[in-house]
Amino acid sequence: MSTGRARSTEGVVGAWAMALGALALVPGCGDAASPPPMMCQPGAFLRCADGGAVACAVSGTAEVTLPCPFGCSAELSGCRACQPFAKRCATPTRLLYCVADGSRQTDLDCDDGNPCTVASCHDDVCDHQPRADGTVCPIGTCISGECHCGHLGELCCGSDASCFDGLLCQQSSCGDCGGAGKPCCANGYCRSPLVCFSDGPNAGTCSS
Repeated sequence: MSTGRARSTEGVVGAWAMALGALALVPGCGDAASPPPMMCQPGAFLRCADGGAVACAVSGTAEVTLPCPFGCSAELSGCRACQPFAKRCATPTRLLYCVADGSRQTDLDCDDGNPCTVASCHDDVCDHQPRADGTVCPIGTCISGECHCGHLGELCCGSDASCFDGLLCQQSSCGDCGGAGKPCCANGYCRSPLVCFSDGPNAGTCSS
């Protein structure tokens, strides 16, 4: 009888061994080391929710929500880099400006290229204050924040010493000279073929 019971026990143990072996062949069954199945692409943006960006965890088996201080954008597939249209002074002459979609900040130089204004950044805006009238600028002098030349009493323009409105350059400034009956310009110059009277009642004027 004891021999029969021993054979019976061996048969039960053998059956359990076969069953466990079959389970081991099924993914995730009987293998404690098997990782859980992946749900999503690790690191991929999934959606915006509650002001944050929902992304796939590194493991690919779960979702994580990342806080977005400036809000989440589906178009950008994640968090905005800055608040759209926000501005701030980065330096005394440069302004940082956030583009419309919040994807990046752009660095703007407040200098507008006008030699007759002083550019600066304060209170998060660019400001341009006019330089003092009479300040020398590349082509003449500054008047009300603009570079002027060539008009009556103004400096002659540029290297060719030109003037406007029929005026002529006289000792570096534009004057109403050199025309018929007009005062002679510097060095006794008159428009050709006029001549400058050197004596008499009309001395210092151009012939007519």
